[in-house]
Amino acid sequence: MNEERIIIEKLKNIFSNSKEIQLAADNGTSLKLKDGTEIIVSGSEIANDAQVYTVDADGNQTPLADGTYTLENDKTFTVVGGKVTDLKDAATDAPAEADNTAMEAPAEEASETPADDAKEEDDVDARLTALEEQVSQITDAVNKLIDMANNATDVAMSTQTKLAEFMAQPVETPVIRQEIKQTAEQARIERFKALANSYK
Repeated sequence: MNEERIIIEKLKNIFSNSKEIQLAADNGTSLKLKDGTEIIVSGSEIANDAQVYTVDADGNQTPLADGTYTLENDKTFTVVGGKVTDLKDAATDAPAEADNTAMEAPAEEASETPADDAKEEDDVDARLTALEEQVSQITDAVNKLIDMANNATDVAMSTQTKLAEFMAQPVETPVIRQEIKQTAEQARIERFKALANSYK
C-alpha cells in the first residue's frame, strides 16, 4: 500500500507540474539565453520565483534544469526546482566575480598541506636565528669599540696628568745667565774688526 501511495503522489505531482507549466506557457514571456536557447518564464518578465522552462522544436515544454544561466542582456539567474532564484543584473556581475576571486584565494591557501606550513615555520625560525646571531655579533663589535675608546681616553688623561705633574716640578739645576764683560781695549778691537768686515 505504501508503494502505491508513493506512486500516486508522484503522478499527482507530475500532473500538477504539467498544469503549472501550461498555465505559465499561456501567460509567459519568451526569452533567449546567451547560448541562443529559447526559454519561457511565467509572467511578463523574468523575476525571482518565476517558473522557467524550455520548449523544443516539437513544442514540448521541459522545466529548465537546475543551474546558473545568463540571458542575452547579460542578466544572470539561478534555477532551483524549475523556478528562478538569485536574479542579478549585468551590473552586479563584476562584483560577484570579484567576490568569487576573493573566495578562491583563501581556498588555494587552504589547499596547502601541513608539511608546507611546517616548512615555512622552519624557514622563519632559521631566519630569526640567523638575525639573532648577526645582532649578537654587531653588539659585541660595538662593545669592543666602546672599550677601546674608553681605554684611549684613560691613556690620554693619564698622559696629560703626568705631563702637568712633570711641568710643575722644580728644576734641579737652575740656569745661570752669564754676562760676558769686555775691556775697553777689547771693545775697540771688535769695532775695528766690524768696520774692516764692512769693506770686504
